[in-house]
Amino acid sequence: TPEQILSAALKVPQDLLKVLNGALLACTDVRLTFTDSCSRQQVKLLPEAYVRYPAGSRVSSEVKLFEAVARQVRISSFLKSGPAQKAGVRTDWVLDVGKTLHTNPGVAQQLSEEAIVENPNVLLAMSDLTLAFRQPNPSKTQKRLCCGQAGTDKWHACELPGDCADFAFSCDGDGSSDPTKRWGFWAMVLPQGKRKPSQAELDKLAGRWAEVSQRAVWVKEPEVQRNEWDEARLRALCARHGWEFEWMTEDGERRRRAKEVGRLEAATDLAEAAKLAVKKNLAGSAQPLPDGAGAVKADGGEAEGGAKGGAKGGGKGGAQVGSGKEPQPAAKRPREA
Repeated sequence: TPEQILSAALKVPQDLLKVLNGALLACTDVRLTFTDSCSRQQVKLLPEAYVRYPAGSRVSSEVKLFEAVARQVRISSFLKSGPAQKAGVRTDWVLDVGKTLHTNPGVAQQLSEEAIVENPNVLLAMSDLTLAFRQPNPSKTQKRLCCGQAGTDKWHACELPGDCADFAFSCDGDGSSDPTKRWGFWAMVLPQGKRKPSQAELDKLAGRWAEVSQRAVWVKEPEVQRNEWDEARLRALCARHGWEFEWMTEDGERRRRAKEVGRLEAATDLAEAAKLAVKKNLAGSAQPLPDGAGAVKADGGEAEGGAKGGAKGGGKGGAQVGSGKEPQPAAKRPREA
């Protein structure tokens, strides 16, 4: 039945393999669905691990020593790789004594939870045993904080539990006079148990790494900007949008207002000069109009397209002045008999 197949897949994979390679091979009209999980929904990994030491394999074959700190049993150090480390257990994991005794009824008859907490190394000589571990801090925690100038006195090596680590760099904004020293660090991560390289070897490796990195060519070079609004970044932003850069000071604000007043005065002078030129032109002066000046009527009002005025002369009639058209002769009335 499907329930039996699912139970075999979760508990006894060998039985499922027998079904797949046996009766299933002779079936027809069957749809096989493959997935990377036993659940159709996103599963939440519990920070727990059950480590099995079969008969003939003692716990001491992998664990060198246990320790109890604040009534929490941890692995102090490992002797070599084994099932616990393959399951992800590290020195920051805690032995769940209650679940361990519940999983091993025979051990529960010999040892109590209090006895294991008092002397956890009694487990080292046991075999045919399942140990239950849990991670007390499932979320990421800070393990080491280094700061200051480069050197082994402040940036020294440390041991990190687990098989992954995130390195992050932050700056408090100090040292703006020398921005090249405000960011960047170089770290080398080695598996536990490997020989620690000397400072000379680290410097040589870092130099080779920097040399190779400089020879690399970007497919598309990224744009790197500082995560702060200093003067250089502000000027670049103003240049991109065509803005005028100026610090907010009293002198700068005074100069800006003076420029605005000067532009207003220049515009006013231009308008006054245009009106004066129009009046002189209407009075018979040949002074040209300033650029941008509008025409003015004979009575002093503005008119679109030019100025219209009555031409006073010996004959009757009128002419258009500044309208852009040729003057037209006045119509003559027939003389009376």
